[in-house]
This record gives sequence, C-alpha cells and structure tokens, in this order.
Amino acid sequence: MENSILNKLTDADFLFYYREVLSLEITEFVTHEMIRQCVCRVELAKRLGRSTAYVTRFLDGRAGFRVDDVADILTALGITVKLKRVKIEREKE
Repeated sequence: MENSILNKLTDADFLFYYREVLSLEITEFVTHEMIRQCVCRVELAKRLGRSTAYVTRFLDGRAGFRVDDVADILTALGITVKLKRVKIEREKE
C-alpha cells in the first residue's frame, strides 16, 4: 500500500492495517518454511499435538493467534525468528 494511502487512514485503521500485515507475514513465513522442510499440515499438527484444523485455521488467517501459538509452531519446525526494527513512515494529513 502506498504511503499516500496510509497517510489518509485514521489511527485505528492504520493500526488495523499493520496488524493484518504482520499476521500475513507470519503465516507466509511459516508456510514457506513448511514447504522448504516438506512438512504438510498433518505432520505439523502431529508435531504440535493439535488438530489439522488448528494448523489450517492458523495458516489461512481465519483465527487470530497469540505469540504462544507462533512460538509453538516455530519450535515444531525447529526454527526461530529474529525481529528487525523498521521505522513506520507515515505523515498524517
């Protein structure tokens, strides 16, 4: 989304947008790692001791998730992440 559009969002809409972006980035990261490791949803669910439906809801973005969920999934895949600070460029109009 262009910065000019982001600049027009209310504070609440701006926060909602970035929450959605972060959720999408997390699920894409997990999906790519599953593909890289050749781990299917059923296998990940077994590693987690959860249902396949749980994994599907997580990956499809249909259910909100907590940091605990992300940590459990990353651990089941044998990986972790390093966060990088990036300043949000936004000028309110």
